[in-house]
Amino acid sequence: LCFFTEESKSQFELLFFPERFEVLGPSEPVVAVLGEDVVLPCYLKPNISAADLEVRWFRKDFTGSVHLYREHQDQHESQIPNYRGRTSLFSEELKKGNASLKLTGVRTSDFGEYECFVQAPYWYDDRSIDVIIKAVGTQPVISIEGYKEGGISLVCESKGWFPQPQVVWMDSEGHNLTAGPTETERDSTDLFTVRRRVIVLEGNSNSFTCRIIQQLVNEIKEVSTNIPGEIFQSAHTRKVVLAVFISLAVAVGSGILIYYFVKLHRKKGQLNKQKDELNQQHGELKNQHDELKKQY
Repeated sequence: LCFFTEESKSQFELLFFPERFEVLGPSEPVVAVLGEDVVLPCYLKPNISAADLEVRWFRKDFTGSVHLYREHQDQHESQIPNYRGRTSLFSEELKKGNASLKLTGVRTSDFGEYECFVQAPYWYDDRSIDVIIKAVGTQPVISIEGYKEGGISLVCESKGWFPQPQVVWMDSEGHNLTAGPTETERDSTDLFTVRRRVIVLEGNSNSFTCRIIQQLVNEIKEVSTNIPGEIFQSAHTRKVVLAVFISLAVAVGSGILIYYFVKLHRKKGQLNKQKDELNQQHGELKNQHDELKKQY
């Protein structure tokens, strides 16, 4: 049996694989701003020239390459259509072992995992790089929708986010409020519009905050609003007026029903009386008819 120590293994590889190298890249995701350019770092250690090597950038969930450099030139035949005209290597830097990829006009579809693969005739190595696409939306806007369920309904909306953010409602002390579900829409560029409603009640401080949180790229936007107590009083007054109105409506409705019931009962009594009178008249006429028959 033959056993290699780490040192002897390295010496063996250097002897039989003199072109041995390691592909290095960032350990943290690369954050790219939507619409701008981004560089995905990838380089060799030691920094030997990559000009004579094959450099292939690809995505595991796609067929074809993001960018392929082979035989001293870029190869576009197998390139994914979405990346055509948007990728390039740094030709002068290749000689220094820099295989980084420049991606122009970043799109939401560029989000995901990339692989930097470098191959020599008798050696290869690769490195995975995560890319996050970032689009920061508009400043959130709070609108008052009206009175609902004994309080005031507020809605918060913000547009132009990627990836989809969270929407949180808070009171003046920073406590989360129970709110409705977050509503989302996506436009033709895959950007998100988010909105969320909450019903607030009058408290010691009528200040409320809507916070938009994009945890993946550590972005936060928020806006606060103060609801005057008069509006809550108006809501309470509306509630009381509505209750009184309903009570009056029930009372009036009951009165109308009673009136028509009594009227109907009287009408029925009158009809019964008329019926009795007609029956009596009919009896008298019958008696008279019988008397006349006896006489003749």
